[in-house]
Amino acid sequence: MQGNAITDLYLPPVTHSLEEVLQMPALSQRCSFSATLTYVKPEIQSNLPRQKELLLYVTDTSLQLAAETSRNPRVLKVCVLPSCALDRTLQEIFSKKIPCNIFFKDAVHENSGIICLERTVLSLQKPLLSCTSGTSERTGPVRLDGLDSSTEANTICTVKGLVVGVNESESYSWPVCNLCGSSKLQPLTQKSCPYHCCQCTSDISSPVIRMQLEVFLQCEARPQCKVRLKLREETISSLLGSCSSEDGRYERSAVLGKELGPVHCYVLCAANSLSLEEIRLLQAG
Repeated sequence: MQGNAITDLYLPPVTHSLEEVLQMPALSQRCSFSATLTYVKPEIQSNLPRQKELLLYVTDTSLQLAAETSRNPRVLKVCVLPSCALDRTLQEIFSKKIPCNIFFKDAVHENSGIICLERTVLSLQKPLLSCTSGTSERTGPVRLDGLDSSTEANTICTVKGLVVGVNESESYSWPVCNLCGSSKLQPLTQKSCPYHCCQCTSDISSPVIRMQLEVFLQCEARPQCKVRLKLREETISSLLGSCSSEDGRYERSAVLGKELGPVHCYVLCAANSLSLEEIRLLQAG
C-alpha cells in the first residue's frame, strides 16, 4: 500500500457510554468507552512489574445520572489482567491515586463485568468527538450505590448504621515517629523522649498515635446480617471525638450506640456476614 492507504481504511473504535456497554446483548464482546477513575484495588507500585490483576472502579455521566430505579450500578468494576500492558504514566497515576479520565479501547464485556486483556489499550487520550455516543466528562462528587441485599463482594458502596459492637482483636493503637512516620520505635527510660526511632535515628518526644478500629454495625439495609466495618483513621477520630486519651485508649461506651455514615466502603465479603473496609475515593482536591 502507498501513501495514506492504511489510514484511509482505518475506522476508529466506536465509543459507548457505560450504560450502553451494560446493555450489550452479546457477551465476550469488545467495547470501547471513556470513564472516570474512582478507586483502585489493590495498591500498586509503579517501579515493580505487575503480577496480579488490578481492579479499577470507574463511572461516567450515564451511570451517575441514571434514575433511582435503574438496575445498573453507579460505579462499574473493570478487571485489568496482567496480560494487559500498562504504560508507565498510567502505573504512576494508579500508584499515586490520582483522579483521571481513561479511554478503554477494545475491552471485553463479560457476564461478570468488563475485562482488559492483551489486546486492550488504556490511555489518557480522549476519543474523537465524532466517535462518541453521548458520553461526556463527569464532574462533581461520585455517587455510589447504597448497601442492600444485592451488594456483592469486590464492589464499592456507601454504608450507614448504628455501632453495636467493637471487634477487640482488630482494634488497637500504636506510636509512630512524628518525623519519618516509622513504627520502628524503641522505648527509652527518659521521660522527655520516651522513644528512639530506629529508622531516622532520632529521639522522639511527641510520637504520633495511629489507630485501627473495627466495629459491628446494625444496618436497616441488611437487618438480618452482621456487618463488620474497618474504619479509616479520620472516621475513628470523628467517632471518638475527645473520648480517647493521648495513647489512643478509649472506653467502648464512647463508641457503642453512635450513628455512623454514610461512608464509602469496599466489600471484602458478602456472604452471611458482611466484611467491609472504609475507603477514600479518588477525587480532585
